[in-house]
Amino acid sequence: MQILKTILPIRLICMILYVQAIALFFAFGLYDFREFAIWLAWLPLLMLPYLLLRKKWVFIFVASLIFCENLLNLCHLIIVKGTITVSSLFVIANTNIVESSDFLGLKIGFHFLLLLPYIALFVFSLMKIPQVVFSRKSIVFLIIAFVYSGIYLADNTIHASFVRNALPASTRAVMLFHEEMKTYKSMKNRTISKIDADFDAVENCRQICVLVIGESANRNHLGLYGYGRNTTPKFSARKEIVVYSDAITPYSHTINAVLSLYTEASIENKKPYDLSLSLLDIFYSAGFKTFWLSNQPPVGIYDNAVSNVAQTADRVKFLNISSNSSHESIFKKSYDGLLLAELSKTLKDTSQNLFITIHLMGSHAAYRKRYPPEFEYFKNDKNTKQKTISQYDNSIRYTDYILDSILNMLKVFSSNPNIITSFIYCSDHGDNVYDYNNTAGHDWAGYIPNCIVEIPLIIWLSDSYKNKYPEKTNNILKNKDLPFSSDNLFHVVLDLQNIHSPYFNASKSVVNEHYNIPSQRILEDGGTYISGN
Repeated sequence: MQILKTILPIRLICMILYVQAIALFFAFGLYDFREFAIWLAWLPLLMLPYLLLRKKWVFIFVASLIFCENLLNLCHLIIVKGTITVSSLFVIANTNIVESSDFLGLKIGFHFLLLLPYIALFVFSLMKIPQVVFSRKSIVFLIIAFVYSGIYLADNTIHASFVRNALPASTRAVMLFHEEMKTYKSMKNRTISKIDADFDAVENCRQICVLVIGESANRNHLGLYGYGRNTTPKFSARKEIVVYSDAITPYSHTINAVLSLYTEASIENKKPYDLSLSLLDIFYSAGFKTFWLSNQPPVGIYDNAVSNVAQTADRVKFLNISSNSSHESIFKKSYDGLLLAELSKTLKDTSQNLFITIHLMGSHAAYRKRYPPEFEYFKNDKNTKQKTISQYDNSIRYTDYILDSILNMLKVFSSNPNIITSFIYCSDHGDNVYDYNNTAGHDWAGYIPNCIVEIPLIIWLSDSYKNKYPEKTNNILKNKDLPFSSDNLFHVVLDLQNIHSPYFNASKSVVNEHYNIPSQRILEDGGTYISGN
């Protein structure tokens, strides 16, 4: 029937089926069979303008919409081996041209040839546009098609699941991403909040807290955690650090991971970041001078929500300011070593109490750009996979050097018994470096592999801290093997400095005697973290 060929043009159907077949091939266990039902519901509605107007440009426009929507999902399937999600868009939105080219360098391969048949189907669909010919026999089918569309879409509307269950994958991800971005954009004009907070100051003593936020450090690639390669020669030789063996993050990308560890928001309480107090708010209110030192770029495609929090510090210093300025930034590197001189300047500040946040570039892809040539310790690899692993391990080894240098600086600074210093290192998330599914990066499909959420958490205390707070020191040591999720690090940092506030929860702090061991740890994919998976 001609009207059938118009409402469901076979060539457009083939385009859609092709993408669904690729989805089944790359991610069979994750495939949602409703996806094709969604397209069947939308096709009659999309073709309705052509049925009424009978203009070729209308058909070309509709075909192009279908092509673009599926192309985005197809590219994601080829690169990530999973359907596009809002998490993917968050990563893209906060990735600059340097990171994008580096990421594609990890992913490029012969699988991209799968785009050619899809493009050919699209071109072929435009070569012979179906004619609109109404007949009595087609009326029944026309009614059935539109009734199906109406029932399917109306049912999801009534049950408030229209966006999640009635939109094609790419459109669905974009819509959900748009909703989430409203929260982040509302943080653009964030200011410091003065709230009820104080701390147990020790007479005639200064208190210094240094929080180092790592980047993409998978603890399974740290020699300190039993990795086969000696990627942490400096820290492995230190006896005074406390290494937490079972820390994870619920999130796979920087924005959520950093904001959840830095604010009172957690995956459990689901509090919006723009309505959550940050560590800067608490420390400022408790009388500390606050600093944010970062080797991360201050902005991405959108204003970076992390930067919006950072700018509320008393002093903010972004060292990696060329990463988004121009195309030439591709050829520039900003090593974390730059932060050492900046920290040295900061420690000379004469304020009574200091809270210093250091945000590393760490092991952000491309791994080869995260360490200077003299730190190319692992090399002479036979293939691309081994080379990538070695580059990642070199970046971890360089981070080990940076962290050790920070501790050396703090140790000298704290040689004065009246300076009480604590140091916390926690990575935002890990990276999959061929640990799972023979791929690299922190993208995922369906569920997050453990290598992305298993992170290092390390604490160092000055001798003066141990002398002044012996009970706290004992708790820190006693709890080092307990399960912990980094979206509660907010409470740990406050606990280390003995800060009192209505927003502090001792049961969430792994360094507290009243820590409540979680029965399960929820991840952003909705699943529960299971050790060893």
